[in-house]
Amino acid sequence: MEHPTCDSLVVRQYMERDIPHLIKMRFDFTAESKEIDASLYEAFYQECLDFFEDLKDSNNWETALKLRVTEDQRKFVPSVAVSLAKVYIKPDGEHVEYIPFAIYNNDKMVGFIMHAYEENTENMYWINGFFIDEREQGRGYGGSALSLMISWIQNKFTQCKEIRLTVHRENGKARSFYLQRGFEGTGAWFGEEEILKLNV
Repeated sequence: MEHPTCDSLVVRQYMERDIPHLIKMRFDFTAESKEIDASLYEAFYQECLDFFEDLKDSNNWETALKLRVTEDQRKFVPSVAVSLAKVYIKPDGEHVEYIPFAIYNNDKMVGFIMHAYEENTENMYWINGFFIDEREQGRGYGGSALSLMISWIQNKFTQCKEIRLTVHRENGKARSFYLQRGFEGTGAWFGEEEILKLNV
């Protein structure tokens, strides 16, 4: 089945300042360019910070908490609540930062993705907690969102040489999805999770 190009797909970054008030950053994406202008990103990032008090929004995180995967996928991906908790709990240590994003098609939230990283490294840039809501799967959103996330990481962290993620050993469909998009096995595992990498 041919998927749409998802020209309207965007991700919006949650920026924490005063819980539960969150703001959303918007990055336009087209399947043709797959690029984000770094200077535009920096300018918009600063604009968001400067005008934060005017951009308070307590609705987006509540919408995100309602996102679900199918029952057979639930053992493979954490809920949005668990992913958002990691931002503040920092289970991997104070040196790891987490940036959660909501995935939107126009103004409709269709999924969630999170980036975890260790600054000043070349290979500690992770994609995790990534899923498309069960009602929105099969429409090409996953591939487009992954491409956008990779482009965002490359533009934000120019020193990044490798992007990583993990896949459960029983999640063959997800593994094939990532391999088709350039990821490869590293031979390393976190328990039941295989570590895949993408050289960038």
